[in-house]
Amino acid sequence: MATPLEDLRGSELEIGDVLRLPENYDLGPRSESVDLLVFDPRDDDCGLGLMVVSGYKSGLTFCIFPRESRSGRGGLSANWLLENWSQWFRFSYVDQAVPAEGASVITSGCYRLVDDEEPYDPNEALENARDRMISPRPAEARILLSQPAGHFIEMTKIASDIDLGHERILVSWLPYREEDDVELMTLYFDVKSWKTKVSFHSEHWKAISEEEPV
Repeated sequence: MATPLEDLRGSELEIGDVLRLPENYDLGPRSESVDLLVFDPRDDDCGLGLMVVSGYKSGLTFCIFPRESRSGRGGLSANWLLENWSQWFRFSYVDQAVPAEGASVITSGCYRLVDDEEPYDPNEALENARDRMISPRPAEARILLSQPAGHFIEMTKIASDIDLGHERILVSWLPYREEDDVELMTLYFDVKSWKTKVSFHSEHWKAISEEEPV
């Protein structure tokens, strides 16, 4: 059971607890959450550290806090964490802090790293989204064309009936022109830990979007 970090003021995070960020610091705003495990770096001159335990950077050290971050009992002070949040939790490619609102803590022993659900192919969701966007429905094309260049939107907001399984797919488009003055539109499909991109003629989409609703 996750507890909002704000509710832990006056308390501490212990070794083995998981800090769940509401958005992935490396993928940017409106991305999926990412889990960071509290660990002991075995250095008396330092505080505790955080290790990434979900996503494509799993197993990498996120940070090691200074000694003053330790609580009186030696844990990671929740007060210190919140007071210094914007300094330590920032997006990699956007100059802003990861929102502290929505951050939560899962106490050691209350989470599972083994998925008990049926196995699934994470590529299937991507293939379904790509196939759908090759020939979008008129309403879907209108939604895409109404987005500003470079804007990310969840796939389910474009095609609410598509089955994404466990994945959240974000779509972004950026128009540009080739030498023959053909405007192209590029889609970026972000499936958790890896990305691919495909290009379509936006003129084709414009023709679709002008069709009468079915």
